[in-house]
Amino acid sequence: MSEHPDQVRVLVAHEPPCTRLLDDADEHVAFSREVHDTYLAEGVGPAMGTFMAAAGLDQGAAQPPVDSTPAMDEAMGRMQGNMDFFLGHMWLPLGDYVPDTSQLSSHPIVVAVGEHSEGQLANRAARALAEQLGQEPTAFPGDHGWGGEPEAFASRLHEVLTTDWAPAREERPMSISFPGESNQYRAARDRLLEQEIDLRRATEAVASARRELPPGGVVPDDYVFRGAGEYGIPTEVRLSELFAPGRDSLAIYSFMFPRDPDDERPGPHAGETALPLAEGPCPSCTAMLDQLEGAVEHASQHVNLAVVAKAPLPRILAFAEERGWRRLRFLSSAANTYNPDYLAETAEGAQRPMLNVFRRDGAVIRHFWGSELFYAPTDSGQDPRHVGTIEPLWNLFDLTPEGRPTDWDEQLRYS
Repeated sequence: MSEHPDQVRVLVAHEPPCTRLLDDADEHVAFSREVHDTYLAEGVGPAMGTFMAAAGLDQGAAQPPVDSTPAMDEAMGRMQGNMDFFLGHMWLPLGDYVPDTSQLSSHPIVVAVGEHSEGQLANRAARALAEQLGQEPTAFPGDHGWGGEPEAFASRLHEVLTTDWAPAREERPMSISFPGESNQYRAARDRLLEQEIDLRRATEAVASARRELPPGGVVPDDYVFRGAGEYGIPTEVRLSELFAPGRDSLAIYSFMFPRDPDDERPGPHAGETALPLAEGPCPSCTAMLDQLEGAVEHASQHVNLAVVAKAPLPRILAFAEERGWRRLRFLSSAANTYNPDYLAETAEGAQRPMLNVFRRDGAVIRHFWGSELFYAPTDSGQDPRHVGTIEPLWNLFDLTPEGRPTDWDEQLRYS
């Protein structure tokens, strides 16, 4: 179904034994092993007896004898042979199977249950699957089989199969292919596309929730920074002066200049900023600013953007000149408490790469959002990604087979 969706119009899954979806799944794992062990020790008959009793399929009183025919004898022989293979090779993997319901929910699948098998193992498993697929199970005459009602069963099956399933198919992503790709690649890529669609929805939902944040705290001070004024002459610049007319949002990126004390990557090798390593600029922040330099002309049509660093203003401007940055607005926070107030500096004085957004409402300026994800614990092997949604570099790596390099980091220059 997942690998060849275009070849399936609708799938009717009649009481699929997806016991791993049940709350008491561990009990059924043990039961499956008991049936398999019985088969290995005693054969098909005792193993099926164990299964029928535990699954609620025990027929109780003996059924009246049925006159056999050569065709029936031949069929029973084939079934016996099939059961040997089934119990010996398929039984345990079947019990361990967990369907990918997030993937299957986009396909036209009808989960069917027997009208007379309620409470039995396969019926319960089918209902659990239907619940995870977001549908009500469809009742079929009989029990786990057709229970002596083949005509009624066939009629219900015909009804389901002749239903127009086109709307369900239209909800699936359009079919795309590239030259030379295999069916295996296309199936895997379609599954990934479903995840990408989910990610897009999640990204939009997070952005919407961010926009709906209640008003943040009022900025405690109209911070006074040092910046380049007219003709490049250093001048004092207040936080309130960073808002241009008609643009009420301000994003401030905290540039780690000086860098983290433990950062041993090479610093500038020449020029005014060839400083002792601990006093130099952070290479990762520099890479981030290389990227923002290209975006600021476009972003400034709607939002104000500034870069703040703790280093003295002459050093900041000298490094910006050496780097070729012409559009970004640089400010020094050496003489104010902006950095520690907005989590861009630790209690020990180490700088941190925070991104903070402020909102002007009349004469009041409030904090709107900060990249607190930087401080949130990460799972094993994860990057902080606190500004990951706006950083092309690492996102570009994510699109490659190699992924994000684990033994590489940004440098001020590459030989």
